[in-house]
Amino acid sequence: MIELMEFDCNSSKSRTLSRTVYSSTGSVIVENTINANFSDWDYIIPDSVGETLLGKVCELYN
Repeated sequence: MIELMEFDCNSSKSRTLSRTVYSSTGSVIVENTINANFSDWDYIIPDSVGETLLGKVCELYN
Protein backbone atom coordinates (compact mmCIF):
# COMPACT_ATOMS: atom_id res chain seq x y z
CA MET A 1 0.00 0.00 0.00
CA ILE A 2 1.20 3.49 -0.84
CA GLU A 3 -0.34 6.62 0.65
CA LEU A 4 0.12 10.28 -0.18
CA MET A 5 -0.28 12.25 3.02
CA GLU A 6 -0.34 15.93 3.88
CA PHE A 7 0.92 17.21 7.23
CA ASP A 8 0.09 20.39 9.14
CA CYS A 9 3.15 21.07 11.28
CA ASN A 10 1.56 23.92 13.24
CA SER A 11 -1.49 21.92 14.32
CA SER A 12 0.11 18.44 14.49
CA LYS A 13 -2.48 17.02 12.07
CA SER A 14 -2.40 14.88 8.95
CA ARG A 15 -4.72 13.72 6.20
CA THR A 16 -4.54 11.16 3.43
CA LEU A 17 -4.86 12.50 -0.11
CA SER A 18 -4.57 9.20 -2.00
CA ARG A 19 -4.16 5.51 -1.28
CA THR A 20 -3.24 2.64 -3.62
CA VAL A 21 -3.32 -1.02 -2.58
CA TYR A 22 -1.32 -3.56 -4.59
CA SER A 23 -1.49 -7.35 -4.87
CA SER A 24 1.56 -9.52 -4.20
CA THR A 25 2.24 -9.45 -7.97
CA GLY A 26 2.18 -5.66 -8.13
CA SER A 27 -1.25 -5.21 -9.69
CA VAL A 28 -3.42 -2.38 -8.40
CA ILE A 29 -6.31 -3.73 -6.31
CA VAL A 30 -7.79 -0.47 -5.04
CA GLU A 31 -6.95 3.14 -5.86
CA ASN A 32 -8.56 6.07 -4.04
CA THR A 33 -7.94 9.76 -4.59
CA ILE A 34 -9.51 12.04 -2.02
CA ASN A 35 -10.47 15.62 -2.82
CA ALA A 36 -8.33 17.76 -0.50
CA ASN A 37 -11.26 20.14 0.02
CA PHE A 38 -13.24 17.32 1.63
CA SER A 39 -10.51 15.32 3.33
CA ASP A 40 -10.69 15.50 7.12
CA TRP A 41 -7.63 16.43 9.15
CA ASP A 42 -6.80 14.02 11.99
CA TYR A 43 -4.73 14.75 15.08
CA ILE A 44 -1.48 12.81 15.23
CA ILE A 45 -1.43 10.12 17.93
CA PRO A 46 1.46 10.68 20.37
CA ASP A 47 4.31 8.11 20.24
CA SER A 48 3.05 6.70 16.93
CA VAL A 49 4.56 6.19 13.48
CA GLY A 50 2.49 9.19 12.42
CA GLU A 51 4.21 11.36 15.01
CA THR A 52 7.61 10.21 13.73
CA LEU A 53 6.58 11.02 10.15
CA LEU A 54 5.27 14.42 11.21
CA GLY A 55 8.54 15.21 12.98
CA LYS A 56 10.67 14.27 9.97
CA VAL A 57 8.49 16.11 7.46
CA CYS A 58 8.32 19.25 9.58
CA GLU A 59 12.08 19.10 10.19
CA LEU A 60 12.71 19.02 6.41
CA TYR A 61 10.22 21.67 5.35
CA ASN A 62 10.22 24.21 8.19
